[in-house]
Amino acid sequence: MTIRIRRRPRRSRTLPGAGEHALTILVVVLDEDVRALIREMLKRSDWDVLVAAHAAEAMDVASSAEIDLLLTEVAPSVDGRFIADLLRVRTPGLPVLYITGWFDHPDFAQLKGETVMREPFSRDELTRAIDAVLHGDPTP
Repeated sequence: MTIRIRRRPRRSRTLPGAGEHALTILVVVLDEDVRALIREMLKRSDWDVLVAAHAAEAMDVASSAEIDLLLTEVAPSVDGRFIADLLRVRTPGLPVLYITGWFDHPDFAQLKGETVMREPFSRDELTRAIDAVLHGDPTP
């Protein structure tokens, strides 16, 4: 299932230097409850949000939308690096924010230089991390 939530018009969240282009974030998280929570956090921050549960669904969503940032997890069930690599073929330089509760996962060691956020996190922490990724700071 793909859910697209439009940002409310009260304030604009845009890409740096992109005028009024609304930022679209693709959230790829396996757990439906976590996806819904993150989607709601981002919605409250006035971003456009697309969601997917896995790589195939993410590629399907990305084929029909312009994605400005990927938020994905690194966990035994989801290989966020693989998803990022696939999407970066289509969109070179795509900013990525990884989330994880599995800092001992083998893929985590390979994310040096990438922005990784430990779960759980607040909406303010998530917003700061996204802003940091968009401005090229790998350590929010």
